[in-house]
Amino acid sequence: MQGESVVQVFDRMRLILGRLETHGSLNLSEIAQLTSLPFSTTHRLLNALASAGIVRREGNGRWVLGYRIFELGVLVEERIAWLKPAQPILQTLADQTGHTVTLGIRTDNKLLVLSEALGDLPPLTARGRSTPLHNSAAGKLFLSRMNPSDIRAYAEREGLLEKNNEHVDELDKLFIVLAKVREYGWSIEKEDGTDHGGPSRSCVAVPVLNADKELVAAITLEAPRDITHNDIDQLRLCAAQISPLLSGLD
Repeated sequence: MQGESVVQVFDRMRLILGRLETHGSLNLSEIAQLTSLPFSTTHRLLNALASAGIVRREGNGRWVLGYRIFELGVLVEERIAWLKPAQPILQTLADQTGHTVTLGIRTDNKLLVLSEALGDLPPLTARGRSTPLHNSAAGKLFLSRMNPSDIRAYAEREGLLEKNNEHVDELDKLFIVLAKVREYGWSIEKEDGTDHGGPSRSCVAVPVLNADKELVAAITLEAPRDITHNDIDQLRLCAAQISPLLSGLD
């Protein structure tokens, strides 16, 4: 690692893990190509990650995420004190509406789904998976809390200014959408099924706030029909029931 800083090594490892997360399994050459890292550097970092159980090499020579990540994920879930008591609340809403309900939080530039209660549709983003903030109704709730300069920086990082994204492909459009989210207090998104290869659906998300009125999580209802005011009222009730649980959040 001579000539490399700890930050550089960490960033390169994170890049490798991100590609394995996206593609599932890759051989050494594919990882080097997708990360634009030298072949020797890729090989060295993979071996370092493998020694910690973060990645593993299968019999066919392809690399996948390791079991240690699963162990750490279970540990993280167990230590989110409010998550387990929130699950029955989500399930009740799914049972009452017949529709899928998910709960997500922000991690960097993505929305991470922590919990789900299944209904008549599989969730767009399954439990344990993440999606860019601008790609979901829940993610837009978090974006709406950011200041304009941070939103612009996010748009640049995510390539939204290239005008080739089917969700929010221009900065002006993003600001308009987020202004409506702030005005209404909830966020709505319609999916025609083209992006994910599934049925069309409407998604509406409401915020889950802590005692200081800070946005901690978002609850989303996914339905194969238009969203009604009753859906939003039920979601808000669900969020109000989960909010007191956040008092145990560090």
